[in-house]
Amino acid sequence: MFNQEAFDQFRKGIALLREDVPGEAMPHIERAAELDPMNPNYVSYLGLLRAVVESKWGEAERLCTEALRMGHRQPQLYLNLAEVYRLAGRQQDASDTLGRGLRYAPRDYR
Repeated sequence: MFNQEAFDQFRKGIALLREDVPGEAMPHIERAAELDPMNPNYVSYLGLLRAVVESKWGEAERLCTEALRMGHRQPQLYLNLAEVYRLAGRQQDASDTLGRGLRYAPRDYR
């Protein structure tokens, strides 16, 4: 079932990410994931923010891989996990993740 509050929180968080204020985005994305923990986008972005804001590499990787299990055909989920790996200095894992993502979205320009 669609959760409007979760969606609104997610949108606010993404807008703040685009404004390059990830610390301000974090509570909105956390709330979205709390309200709808089965939404892979919310979980994946929460993982990304755990890496960007808190440098919690293990938790970030866990959340992003959990999101991929929920929605493995969504290119953004691969991009988020790859960014977590890149930030953690794991370039080969980032590259491998992007390669896996290309199987599901070969024409995705990102």
